[in-house]
Amino acid sequence: VSAAENSTEDELPELMSLLKNLHTVSQLLRQQRHREHGFELQMSDLNPPLTADEDRSGVLRISPTLTAHSMMSEFVIAANRAIGEHLSQLGIPSLYRAQPQPSPDQIQSFLRLASNMALDLNLEDPEQVQLSDFQRFCQRIQSTDMVQLGATPALIEQLISTLLPPHHQAERLEETPEIAPPTEDTDDTQPSPPSPTGHFGLGLRSPYFTVTAPLHRYADLVNQRALHFLFDKGRDRRSTKVKKGVDLHSSTSHGQINWKVLPPKVHGEWQQAVAELVEPLNQREQIVRRAERELSGLKKAEYMQKHLGETFTGLVIGVQNYGFFVQIDPILAEGLVHVSSLKNDWYEYRSRQQALVGRKSRKQFRLGDRVEVQIKNVDYYRQQIDLIVVGEGRIYEEEDN
Repeated sequence: VSAAENSTEDELPELMSLLKNLHTVSQLLRQQRHREHGFELQMSDLNPPLTADEDRSGVLRISPTLTAHSMMSEFVIAANRAIGEHLSQLGIPSLYRAQPQPSPDQIQSFLRLASNMALDLNLEDPEQVQLSDFQRFCQRIQSTDMVQLGATPALIEQLISTLLPPHHQAERLEETPEIAPPTEDTDDTQPSPPSPTGHFGLGLRSPYFTVTAPLHRYADLVNQRALHFLFDKGRDRRSTKVKKGVDLHSSTSHGQINWKVLPPKVHGEWQQAVAELVEPLNQREQIVRRAERELSGLKKAEYMQKHLGETFTGLVIGVQNYGFFVQIDPILAEGLVHVSSLKNDWYEYRSRQQALVGRKSRKQFRLGDRVEVQIKNVDYYRQQIDLIVVGEGRIYEEEDN
């Protein structure tokens, strides 16, 4: 035992040196990602991601306190990108993750909320949402003042709600449906790569291939099989007459290949198999997302049902003529303060200001306000939470035209 302890102590400096080097490399990767306008959001305690790269919404979630998790995320993304680039360059059919950018219309509700909270967020180009916009948004809503205010978690959820869900894509099938064995006359040219589709949530303009989480994503297992096909059946030279081949394990082979790496029959069968997986995988993910939303809603309703009559703080995330919606701390459950529960005055809806304003008191409840609410009633199966506001709103101020 004593010898083992001494051995561990002797190896510890090397281990610490390795960890420090890994941390340095991960920071360099993060800086490079940020130069490409990549972004990340704080990890949610409610729905922690299953994988180290993207969560269900497609964004990167990291812990502000767990350095090891942040390191792992950078390495996983870098590994997936490197392997995906290798498969793509060598023309091996595989699955990749794509997520288009949201449209300006889809983020208007978030921008209105940010404007009412005086966050000074807007689009650089009113006609297009860019990665640089989201990078600025993420930095602002996670800034120190927002964290201290307690608004960061709700703002993160509102920003994520503007994103389209990621989905799987594959290379387009060749028009020739029949798969013939290779002959001397067989067309053996390298297929053109698929049109590039980026992954907005990870801040990538190029396709994102996933390989590192086969236990959580079936597409990762498929891409590992593609890698196995490459190394097991790949041809490192155009014909046996060529004496020296390229190294299919290395990126040095990129740009040197003008033939199908996989034998044509194998390539065609594998391409067909990969293409047929796209639709069922995307359908399955839709089912999973719906089930998770339903379960999350029920869990939040259950939590609030146990706290009937108690007071919580929340953020006003929507205002209508019949009341206003509040996202309640700490579990981000959404409830409604109906206008009929505001007994102290008659409240009018001001659509331009996104506010309910009292006729006599001139008090208002406005989009982006932090309010205290009491849990009045919870309908578990409908996942509806009725709230009563505690206290009065702030004085309404006319906006300058």
